Amino acid sequence: MKGTCWCCRLPVYHGIRDARPPRMAGAKWGDPKASAAAILKVVDAENPPLRLLLGNVAADLVKDLYPQRLATWTEREAVSRAADEA
Repeated sequence: MKGTCWCCRLPVYHGIRDARPPRMAGAKWGDPKASAAAILKVVDAENPPLRLLLGNVAADLVKDLYPQRLATWTEREAVSRAADEA
């Protein structure tokens, strides 16, 4: 089996792996033990976040994707707000 991420280990997910954007090919995925330590820090926080990005891949990906998503949502805002109108 090639790779260490979950989508590489389970054949049912190979389609997902193959559909990944090129920027994710060869990405270095985080260490589960380091992720567990990070989660425990957040759990013990006085004001834990509702969401937590774990690892460099996730943090970088979100910085790329969210501006695009916000632009799309802003572009379609009138349609979204129309859902409240009779």
